[in-house]
Amino acid sequence: MSTIVPVLLSLLLVPGPAFSQKTQDDSLSVSITSQVGPGGHSVYIKCMINGFYPEPISMYWTRGSNVVETELENDSLLTENGNYLYWVVVEVPSLEIPLYSCHVEHSSLAQPLVVPWNEGQESGDQ
Repeated sequence: MSTIVPVLLSLLLVPGPAFSQKTQDDSLSVSITSQVGPGGHSVYIKCMINGFYPEPISMYWTRGSNVVETELENDSLLTENGNYLYWVVVEVPSLEIPLYSCHVEHSSLAQPLVVPWNEGQESGDQ
């Protein structure tokens, strides 16, 4: 457990998203960042959403159609502009990362938002 703490903390301090997707009305922004785990056999991927209001939100990762247990998540944070920010992190095997998608359900969305892993994320490309 102690070896994953620095990796998870580094995910929190990543200066910018590796990948970002806006919703149709541009009010919500979903970004996905990653950090290679100890030994290089796994990757921690973080899905973060910014710009939602009101606070209740459901966000989770899936592998195919199966929900994946969250490694780390935060309480919703109120930002300076009066909207909220929320994120979830999971640890995944390096070779299986393309199988993962982030799911967001919120009252401002007509339907759940599904953001699949983008291969450009592995190298940190935007």
